[in-house]
Amino acid sequence: MKAFSELAIHDFDFLTTRYGFTSDVVSPTHVRYASDRVFFDITTDPRDGICVDYGRFHQPGVLPTDSAERLSLNTFLGAIHTHLGDYREEGVSNASSPAFAERTLNQFGAGLAEFGRGLIVADSALYQRARELRFWHVGHWTQLWGTSIVMSSDEIRRQRHLVPDILAHIHQ
Repeated sequence: MKAFSELAIHDFDFLTTRYGFTSDVVSPTHVRYASDRVFFDITTDPRDGICVDYGRFHQPGVLPTDSAERLSLNTFLGAIHTHLGDYREEGVSNASSPAFAERTLNQFGAGLAEFGRGLIVADSALYQRARELRFWHVGHWTQLWGTSIVMSSDEIRRQRHLVPDILAHIHQ
């Protein structure tokens, strides 16, 4: 059975070979890829599961309390796949299995390769749109709009156009 860091390197090393990123195994549960402009942190823990966070260096956080830009590839890809109608969510009971880690890292790596070139090269227009994504663009949360999130109808309309705008930008 391969360690988490080995699996992460297997699925994300295209960042090194194609884009010149450096990689660092920070710990057995954390691998970081970085260029001079952006980073991708691939982590796992029992509470949050497998996460891929990314951001541009020397950029402010999304919220005023954030010290630096840190966005979620989980949310970015989840919103895209929800919009495309092929989002799949596995149960928490599977989260600790090695097969789950291998599948999830493979999906994140493939998703970044397919939809994330702009994130990899620090495309400011794509980052501006990605900074606006929230968890409610993903999976079952899309069915809960309006029951727990309070925003104006204009903001809801703007938010609902955000993912198609991201996809249009990616494919231009």
